Amino acid sequence: MSDKALDPEIVEQLEMLADEEDPDFVTELFDGYVEGMEGSLKNIESALASVDAATVATEAHSQKGASSNIGAETMASLFRKLEEMGNMNKVEGASEIVVNIVHEFERVKEEISEYK
Repeated sequence: MSDKALDPEIVEQLEMLADEEDPDFVTELFDGYVEGMEGSLKNIESALASVDAATVATEAHSQKGASSNIGAETMASLFRKLEEMGNMNKVEGASEIVVNIVHEFERVKEEISEYK
């Protein structure tokens, strides 16, 4: 099992989508992911502070898909857990998952920076 934050096979598939007309496709995708994630994490932290489980679930659902799309499978798995908690209207213990997400996000950003 790889200790990579990004699945190399998915990154390779993304690279194949880039072409002469859009050679920066993957870089732009990664940049958009990082920007979106930073905003979403702020929204999740605010939602947890105000005990807004529905917003937690919505943000987690969105970032679960985005993470999966770029091959950040550990991130997707963590967001899946957070989404399930939000859907059950449970936010107790969610902060621990968010700490793990933030830690994994740092790993993802590091690999993205190595890609560029």
